[in-house]
Amino acid sequence: STSKPKSGVRKIVLSTNIAETSITIDDCVFVIDTGRMKEKRFDSNKNMESLESVWVSRANAQQRKGRAGRVMPGVCIHLYTSHRYYSRILAQPIPELHRVPLEQLLLRIKTLPRFANKDVHDVLGGTIEPPCDENIDSALVRLQLVGALNVEKELTPLGRHLASLPVDVRLGKLMLFGAIFCCVDSALTIAACLSHRSPFVSPIGHRDLADAKKKQMAVSNSDHLTMLEAYKRWRAERVRSRYAGKNYAQVNFLSDKTLVAMADIKHQFLELLASIGFIHLTHRSRRSGEDKVCQMVAEE
Repeated sequence: STSKPKSGVRKIVLSTNIAETSITIDDCVFVIDTGRMKEKRFDSNKNMESLESVWVSRANAQQRKGRAGRVMPGVCIHLYTSHRYYSRILAQPIPELHRVPLEQLLLRIKTLPRFANKDVHDVLGGTIEPPCDENIDSALVRLQLVGALNVEKELTPLGRHLASLPVDVRLGKLMLFGAIFCCVDSALTIAACLSHRSPFVSPIGHRDLADAKKKQMAVSNSDHLTMLEAYKRWRAERVRSRYAGKNYAQVNFLSDKTLVAMADIKHQFLELLASIGFIHLTHRSRRSGEDKVCQMVAEE
């Protein structure tokens, strides 16, 4: 993106909000700002952290505007109204400590020798924009419920392993237990779905049919096992061909795009488990969208 194009060739750079501050493209003259960005937020429905598409703040918009014409006059086109900019968009982004669950951060603090004998309230109280005590207390309770902290709020062996996994602690526990009980593939499938989105779609005008298809895959009145069953059936078709997988998804009101993303997320989680020594991978080669977890961990 930083190299200059040949004469007569127009360079187009697609970027996330990393381009706001981390990258400078000297010959960028026009910037098109969609006004959107991906941001970590607390999902109250899942009761865990998720990556959501949200509106930028005015400070973000100014940074994007500043990318145009770094060394020459430039133009920035914002794809939203001035009314939204001045009335609906926040002036500054919400600090991450105020919008995401604190469990993973608290675990990391607990593992650092420097803070071993310090209260986490005091540690986080020293940050520039500290979270409120209520949020810290809630996070400590959730860590105790998941088994990462004992009654004295000290790290348990499970908590030490969870601190090594950069995922929500509930997903991390599911992944670890999947490895312990030799059901890695199923555990990672459910974890991938919970971290992304449900593969089931319910289009307007076809909701009754979509619900009927979903009921055909229902397992033990469990949403998680139903998602697992839907994924397994789709994967069996996709092994035959990508077209077969896409056709199966369409007929059964599943999102092929979501299922492909789940396959990639599963392998990211698999690499995390391998990185902390919980599983041994027999090989690592695969194409994007392929699910080879069973083969890579020699699991039936």
